[in-house]
Amino acid sequence: EAGTGTYTLSARQTGNGTPPPAPPGDDYSSDTGTQGSITIGSSATGNLESRGDHDWFRMTLAAGQTYQFDMEGSATGRGSLGDSYLYLRNSSGGLITQNDDSGTGLNSRIGYTATSAGTYFLDAGAYAEAGTGTYTLSARQTGNGTPPPAPPGDDYSSDTGTQGSIT
Repeated sequence: EAGTGTYTLSARQTGNGTPPPAPPGDDYSSDTGTQGSITIGSSATGNLESRGDHDWFRMTLAAGQTYQFDMEGSATGRGSLGDSYLYLRNSSGGLITQNDDSGTGLNSRIGYTATSAGTYFLDAGAYAEAGTGTYTLSARQTGNGTPPPAPPGDDYSSDTGTQGSIT
């Protein structure tokens, strides 16, 4: 029978648990050790240099405050990336939420009310890990516990603050 026989497995330690730095030519690493950062009320630019590349940006959020995060590319002229995909991560890198096309065109937008104060990460990528190009990330506070409104042309927001209801 195919696939039967004697096998030898081996394992070896390849590091000390510290994530490797971004590869040469990559602007930001995709882990909690990133050098990328963004402050609320500002923007940052980046480049997805190869398919599957992700750039992480560290930021500090205040508990109970509502924020809006946008990743913009070619649809708004704020970069060359055709279809962005944005992730919001906690201080350990765990996924909180993600978004594909809630911004203008194929741009990404996340509205989030921070449940605790501290460090969070924006993880900038491309839809289906397929795109490359430049982008602009922006982070702004939109209120105190009130989710941001739905984007223009969207009838209902895609979060717990939606005005949509079923009776």
